[in-house]
Amino acid sequence: MKRFAIWLLLGYLCQLLQVTILPLLIPHWLVPDLLLILVIALGLIEPLFPGVLTAVILGCLRDVFSVTTLGLYGFVVAALYLMVRLFSGQLNYDSPILFPSLVGAGTIAQGGLVLFCLLSLADADQYLGIVLADLPRTVLVNGFFGLLFAGPVMKVARGRRPYEA
Repeated sequence: MKRFAIWLLLGYLCQLLQVTILPLLIPHWLVPDLLLILVIALGLIEPLFPGVLTAVILGCLRDVFSVTTLGLYGFVVAALYLMVRLFSGQLNYDSPILFPSLVGAGTIAQGGLVLFCLLSLADADQYLGIVLADLPRTVLVNGFFGLLFAGPVMKVARGRRPYEA
């Protein structure tokens, strides 16, 4: 329960930082998706049930902060967590580029999942061009910030591998 509360507090602080402080310090096009980076770390560190529950709540928290369709990011973030968790047993945790690569791939997957949900469940054709045009920049920015956070995240993740191969 204590780790669950810590993840939720980290998610809240990431969202607060992302929507209030970071846009004042750096240009808006350089603001990373801190929640995505946190969920990728969550997928590498936490076991399945508490992790997916935390991911759904963090996604819904993002919905509250971004004022989008409630539940959209709850689904997207949970799916991202499950994707990382699915592959986490096959990953080389000693690779220095593992975490930035996962963040970049997670950014692409998040964009695809958001587009899928918006295009299949709503009349939201205008989002297609916006998301696709913004995706390369978002992958680079998130990958760079994933590189910055790779050291501490992978240090914790190495001690909590899902299973040894």
